[in-house]
Amino acid sequence: MKVEERTKEELEKELGELRHRVAGLEKSKSELEKEIKVTKHLLLIIETTLSTLNSDEILETVTRMIAKVIPCDRTTIALADKERGGFTYAAGFGIDLPKKTFVEFKDTSTTEVTVTGKPQYIPNLKEVKDILPLEEGFLKEGFLSHIRVPLIVKGEIIGVLNVGAKRPSAFSPENLSTLEKLASQVSVALENARLVSDLEELSLGTVKSLSYVIDAKSKWTAGHSGMVAKYAVEIGKEMGLSEKELKDLELAALLHDIGKIGTFEAILDKPSEFVKSDITAMRVHPVAGANILSPIKQLKDIIPIVRHHHENYDGSGYPDGLKGEEIPILARIIAVSDAYDAMKTDRPYRKGKDMDFVIAELKKRSGAQFDPKVIEVVLKIAPRL
Repeated sequence: MKVEERTKEELEKELGELRHRVAGLEKSKSELEKEIKVTKHLLLIIETTLSTLNSDEILETVTRMIAKVIPCDRTTIALADKERGGFTYAAGFGIDLPKKTFVEFKDTSTTEVTVTGKPQYIPNLKEVKDILPLEEGFLKEGFLSHIRVPLIVKGEIIGVLNVGAKRPSAFSPENLSTLEKLASQVSVALENARLVSDLEELSLGTVKSLSYVIDAKSKWTAGHSGMVAKYAVEIGKEMGLSEKELKDLELAALLHDIGKIGTFEAILDKPSEFVKSDITAMRVHPVAGANILSPIKQLKDIIPIVRHHHENYDGSGYPDGLKGEEIPILARIIAVSDAYDAMKTDRPYRKGKDMDFVIAELKKRSGAQFDPKVIEVVLKIAPRL
């Protein structure tokens, strides 16, 4: 009997140990699953920030997705503006604050993060003495705790990543570690976006300088490329073109006549209408322009636009006699913008035409020289061109 009781006790003890181990395994499994989930979201955030070079998209993506990684009721990113002495609200959710709202350094404890370069954790705003205006506003909206992490680029703090919760002591050391990783990734993505933006500005500046050189060949064409670019971009916006298409459109419009660098000024400044030999010489410029740009890899997307901006919708244009949809849409837009500016502007052999004449000509040439869809848009927005 004693043997049986001892065996029973031993079995119960062993069963208890097994239950404890199973509970431990279940807990470990739950923690592991949670860690895997967080890691997946982190990777998704990183992939998303790497997939765009638009700083606004980067900030919106990060603030939107942080709630999937860290349980919170508010996420914001504020960019430091040392010249103005404060922070500009750049992106976020959970608070009723318009974008680009400006808060002076003296009105928020966020400033401590930019001074120390270290994260800030406040477990309960109710316990903070001498609370500053921004945090007082958070407290009134029910937010009790927050973590703030600096965004650092090349040793300089450019902003702060914030998460807040409507419960006290809401965040763990693991949450802080996760936010620091995210802040580091955001900083890298923002720096990449800035570098690309600077490069694009440099490229656009170079292109504008080239367009000035082209237009300067004749007093009659001064400013022509810039005006064609202005009209073309307005048309493109109305047609719903993407940001990339609008950038290509602007560059192509600025450079559409670059082939005229090789055209004699005597032809450009001729005080009478062109004869056949003049027309032949002028018709070389789209191909010449494409050839000039062909060695520049960064401009490969606009070369077909430059080459085909004198094609006609009915196939009677040059240099390749393309017809209708065969002509790149951006080239079709520039064709109309080019003619629109040319008709309005004085030339050596005639005065610029009034708007009634220009509109009538565009309507008359719709479907022949010009894409009817583009003409329809121009007629719609003509009052603001």
